[in-house]
Amino acid sequence: MKKFWKTGLAAIACMAGLSLAGCSSQKAQNLNTVTMWVHVSKDDPEGKALSKNISIFNKTNTRGAS
Repeated sequence: MKKFWKTGLAAIACMAGLSLAGCSSQKAQNLNTVTMWVHVSKDDPEGKALSKNISIFNKTNTRGAS
C-alpha cells in the first residue's frame, strides 16, 4: 500500500511539473521591453506621475536598447 502511495504521489508531481514547464515555453519577443499592469488610468494623477517616471527612466536607461 505504501508503494502505491509513493508511486501515485510521484506521478502527480511529474504531471504537475510537466504542465508547469509548458507555461514557460514562450520565447521573449523583445528582451528590452518590460510590460507592467497597473490599476490606474493615464488621466488619473497617479497614472500621470507613473507615465512621467517611466519617461524619465527610459531617457536615463538607454544601455542595451535596440
